[in-house]
Amino acid sequence: MEPLVSAGVVALAGWGAGPWLADALERVAVVATGPVAGEPVLAHAAAATVLSADPPARSDRAPSTSRGSGRGGAARAVGFFAPAARGRAAGVAAAAVGGVVAWAVEAPELAGMVFLAGLGLVLAAVDVRAHRLPDALVLPAYPILAALLTTGALLGGTGPAPLVRAAEASAVAFGVLYLLAVVVPAGFGYGDVKLTGLLGAALGWYGWPELATGLTYGFVYGGLGAAALLATRRLSRTDRLAFGPFLLAGALTALCTAG
Repeated sequence: MEPLVSAGVVALAGWGAGPWLADALERVAVVATGPVAGEPVLAHAAAATVLSADPPARSDRAPSTSRGSGRGGAARAVGFFAPAARGRAAGVAAAAVGGVVAWAVEAPELAGMVFLAGLGLVLAAVDVRAHRLPDALVLPAYPILAALLTTGALLGGTGPAPLVRAAEASAVAFGVLYLLAVVVPAGFGYGDVKLTGLLGAALGWYGWPELATGLTYGFVYGGLGAAALLATRRLSRTDRLAFGPFLLAGALTALCTAG
């Protein structure tokens, strides 16, 4: 399909999927901010969304603030939108991000990149709300993205080169963030490390410059965001910053400027 046609189709689909995305966020975030936040429970919440099962029961207890005042503030900020408004907001976000991604990428990798964009919306919102990037969402995305990109390569006739490069870039990006998480544990979490490996695979499909650009943008956005939050006193020097949304924004920027 032509880029504009693809963008329009994906944007309409994203708008239609808005209530579903809002429900996915709610199910996962309720568990992630609750007293029981184990990965099996998160996995069940995510699966329940896909299967349209009943949402997990809400706890009467307030979300835990054991990870610092920053997390508590994020949790209190949730609920600003009514349920219907959350669905519309998620639809607008999904239509915008999905449409931009579909316009920017080529047919062979379209399915994989749109999948990653949708997952990124949920992960970004959950990270802001709960300061978590759940393994139950990130880890299964590795084989799903690999399968989608492999299928695209086979159908699109790109050959194995972009797939090999994607795997190598994933390992490099994972390794870079892992070292940073070891050296600066207050700045990066291991959820950021795993997310960066996933984003590295997507950017590596295009090339090493795109990987470097995506990581650079992510760090720049994170630094600017932290400075803004500190200046407005919405974040203290002892609070942890939800870095996932900045990594995702950096990858999106690099994706839209690739090629």
